[in-house]
Amino acid sequence: MKNKEQWIANVLDSANQIAESKPSPFLFQKIKNKIELQVHLPSTTNNQFTYKWAFAFLAIIALNTFALYVNSNKSHRQETINAIELNNQTVYNY
Repeated sequence: MKNKEQWIANVLDSANQIAESKPSPFLFQKIKNKIELQVHLPSTTNNQFTYKWAFAFLAIIALNTFALYVNSNKSHRQETINAIELNNQTVYNY
């Protein structure tokens, strides 16, 4: 048990011998410049993404409107055909 505690103490003491690393004196300036560049650049990727979704939405609305228009004309034509056939049957029955 004492050997295990000694080993733990040695491991923890070895952390005290680690030297502190010194960053480059220009590191802070590089990071600051990158942040400033990001602020001034226009975000074109977000605009392109938004335009794609808007186009897809408008295309779906247009296709649905076209489908409703075509189907309503078919049903109107079918009603007209049914009325003509009913009229013909009525005429032939007399």
